[in-house]
Amino acid sequence: FEGLAPSDYKLGAGDEVKIIIWSDIGDQTIYDMQINPEGQIYVPMLGVIQVTGMTVKRLEEVVVGRLSEKFKHFKGQATLTKVRTIQVFVTGEVEQPGAMIVSGLSTAFSVLYQSGGPTRRGSMRNISVIGQNGKEKKIDLYDYFLTGDRRQDVSIANGDTIFVPM
Repeated sequence: FEGLAPSDYKLGAGDEVKIIIWSDIGDQTIYDMQINPEGQIYVPMLGVIQVTGMTVKRLEEVVVGRLSEKFKHFKGQATLTKVRTIQVFVTGEVEQPGAMIVSGLSTAFSVLYQSGGPTRRGSMRNISVIGQNGKEKKIDLYDYFLTGDRRQDVSIANGDTIFVPM
């Protein structure tokens, strides 16, 4: 999954990571863990690490940093092994409205595609992505369909709503 996840993918509750710690003399320990609902992992040699919002690269930097503070001859690596699922809502003029369980890597375009897209009456110009915090982003699908421009495609988070008006 790490190869599939963009470098700016933010870790969150439900993601699974692998931490590998090794020493110069060849000892190696592997920890497979799921990020808990509070956004933390517990690594026995390092303690609790708050990881929500970190990229995998940043998690690896934290692991290596904590190792170097405690042990001279240890090194570490972190990888993403499983991406969490999230629930989003698709409402308005779409073929299949309702709640959907999708990958944490999903974007507004991919969720719209999975929901069958706008109906014949649905707008392709004024689609809203509304976050749980109330912030709203607008999407215009025409640019994408006419030129392939994906700049308006946005990542989605758990609880987001995508609304397609008439």
